[in-house]
Amino acid sequence: MSNNAPNLFAADAVRRLLGDELRSLAPELAGVFGRQGLVVRAHAAAPEAPSAPMLGGLVRLHVAAPSRLAGDVDCEPSSLPFVDASFRLVLAQHAAEAVAEPEAFRSEIARVVEPGGILMVLGFQPFGAWRPWIAWQQFRGAAALKSDPAWIWREALADAGVDTYACRRLGPLWPRVDASGRVPPPLVKKALAPLRPSWLLLARKRSLGPTLIARKAAQRARAVGALASGTQRTSA
Repeated sequence: MSNNAPNLFAADAVRRLLGDELRSLAPELAGVFGRQGLVVRAHAAAPEAPSAPMLGGLVRLHVAAPSRLAGDVDCEPSSLPFVDASFRLVLAQHAAEAVAEPEAFRSEIARVVEPGGILMVLGFQPFGAWRPWIAWQQFRGAAALKSDPAWIWREALADAGVDTYACRRLGPLWPRVDASGRVPPPLVKKALAPLRPSWLLLARKRSLGPTLIARKAAQRARAVGALASGTQRTSA
């Protein structure tokens, strides 16, 4: 594939979809508080994520090439230059679909989110109504997407200690480049949800602190009990 090949995420219809996704996420972003967050976009032309007012700051990256992220730092998607548990929030908007090693990238974003922190991941649905249009763009030269369905992400994140608490379907049913489009009635909207182009996973990293403390307390109690029993036997 030539480096001059068109990028799907720079297409007007996809950029509008990305903007719709971010607007849907605004209430979630507003509710996350902590030191800092990490946002990884699929392309430099993708819309910027809105600020998260309760976070100290955001580190912003984008996919510059399948094996390179750029932005506030330059790095490989498979080796993020951050220590474990660096971020209260990690938002990956279709970024895993544009990198060379999506599994390694998935492990890295799970690693850098802190215990109790929030991970927001978006991807294209494998059987959404946009698939024929996406296939046509790829036929015209756009790079193929490395798309995994939401359930694979849910299981892989659970293995990494990040538990999904919500899964949503987002976006208009058909690609469009303007703001037109009627909003369907609620029942129709619900019925058509499986055909929407994007999935969103909201997940939280498990916090191991209370479990470890409780385990230590239980071990201490058993040790004290054993000592007391031995003392009683000696006294007897």
